[in-house]
Amino acid sequence: MSRYLFTSESVTEGHPDKLCGHVADAIWEARLAQDPQSRCTREVTACPGERHIMGEITTTADVDYEGVAHQSGSCAGISAASILLPHADDTQTSIQT
Repeated sequence: MSRYLFTSESVTEGHPDKLCGHVADAIWEARLAQDPQSRCTREVTACPGERHIMGEITTTADVDYEGVAHQSGSCAGISAASILLPHADDTQTSIQT
């Protein structure tokens, strides 16, 4: 008989991982809408007042990454009252591709 340990991780609404996932997905969708042949690897990190978007991109799409990040954060329920981004409109976004 084999034995194994099953583990899983879950984060709640408003958690930084949820925000980062929404931003990463929104960036991917924005690129695919303009260039279905897009390829990329991307990572999004966040801390209070900052978002960092990093990755390698092969695409002909012209995407406003900061705009997509701001809009997708709003769609994810991140508002100016949020703990993560207390000043959502003043949040710094760093983009490295």
